[in-house]
Order: sequence, then structure tokens, then C-alpha cells
Amino acid sequence: MFIDPTWRIVTIGDGDLSFSRSLVRRQHRGKVVASVYDSQSVLKTKYQDNEIQSLADQGIVVHTSIDVTDPESVQRIEDKFDLAVFQFPLIESIRDVGIPDLDSNLLNRRLLRCFIKHSLEHLLCPKGPQLCYISTKDVYPYRDWNIEYSLANGLPIDYLGMMEFDVREFPGYRIRNIRRDSQVADTRAITHAWGGNAPDYLCELLSIPGYISNNHCPICRAGPFRAEEDRTKHYQSKKHTEREQQEAKWLSLIEKGLLL
Repeated sequence: MFIDPTWRIVTIGDGDLSFSRSLVRRQHRGKVVASVYDSQSVLKTKYQDNEIQSLADQGIVVHTSIDVTDPESVQRIEDKFDLAVFQFPLIESIRDVGIPDLDSNLLNRRLLRCFIKHSLEHLLCPKGPQLCYISTKDVYPYRDWNIEYSLANGLPIDYLGMMEFDVREFPGYRIRNIRRDSQVADTRAITHAWGGNAPDYLCELLSIPGYISNNHCPICRAGPFRAEEDRTKHYQSKKHTEREQQEAKWLSLIEKGLLL
């Protein structure tokens, strides 16, 4: 993950706050503001080993009880930033969201879309690069959210590409399990980037996934197709049909403005 040392950064949903602490440890010269979804009491109960006090000792502002799907909650963070970062977002329980007719796939997509939209509207400085980073694992369920294609449809921000996320570059960062005080397996991770005014030097560091091409299925990542027969067979498969229906529902919800 590329971080310009002068950027003003806000972290969203930072679990035990160890990612925010790692940014400070990297001698980041710009402003760092941290936020978590949990209240302070829940955070301390859930994560016995947390960084809330160490950040406070260094004068780093920490906002608790920030729900990125709620614009009023997001507006409690009053500063303006160059970059908003959401590390390994995942809804803990769809029962807690309380939106009927949306399954786990659509609810997680909604969470990420709200992050991008509300960051643009309330957190990112219009005169800055207006960057949003989302780090995910290249495994289920993250890879089923079609992040690269339709997450930010209709929003005034562009998908720029992706870069490897190497946790070793962030000493002290613990990628937590959202349900308990434990770390998740160290598997391949990716950071996706969006930008409104992204600098050229950042774009040069990003790559566009190979499955984004006319010879692949954009929904399933299938391909490259060696013959038209292969393409037809895939598009008629049960797997593709189910994902196509899911994607159609997602795009319909965006068009109708029912996600926010």
C-alpha cells in the first residue's frame, strides 16, 4: 500500500486501532485521525490488546461509535483529509443492519459504497487528491462484491486500480477477526484505490487486474476465453446466472437510490 508521508489520513472502522498506530509508527508527517465503529467500552471489551491509549498519548484524535453508513455519524469527524482508509471491512451480522431483502453480499457492498460516498461528501478535501482505499483479501466473500466494476457507479470518483497490501510494511498492525479478539490468517491481500483528483505518481503505482478485459466475465472473473464456445458455456452456467441476477439487483438498487 502506497502512503504519501504528507497526506492527511482518516482511518475508518479500525477495530483495535493497530493500523492507525502503525501509520504513526511509520513517522507519518501528515495528520492521522482514527475512527472505530464500536463504542470505547465495547472496543476495550472486545480487544483486550488495543491502541486507544497509546494514540491518545501521542495526541492522535480517536473517534468512537462512527457508523460510515450514517452521514450524520460521519460528520462528527470534522477535519478534512486527502485519504480515507477502510481496512478489511466486513459486516459482523446482517441481523444487526435491519434492512429487509438485502443479503450479506448486497449489505457488504452497501457498506463499502457508503464509505466512498460519505468520505467524498464529508471527509475528503475537495482541493486534495480525494482518495479512498479499501483493503480486502483475495478470497470469499470479498471477491464476490465486484469491487472493481460497480461499487462506485454514479459517484464522482474513479476506480484507479489495485496494489498489494503487505502487512509487514505496517509493524504492529494486527488484522483482527471482527467477532473476537484474534487475528485472521495471513493470506494475500489487496488494496483497491479510488480517486477524484488522484496524482499521476500514484496512478503509475497501481495495476488494473488482468480479469478486467473484454475477454473475461466481469462478474465472475472467468477467462480469458479461448473460444466463443467457452464464453457461451460460461454465460449459460448456473454460477454466472446467479451472479448476474445479484448484479442486476445491485445496479437496480443504486438506480433507485435505495442503498443510502
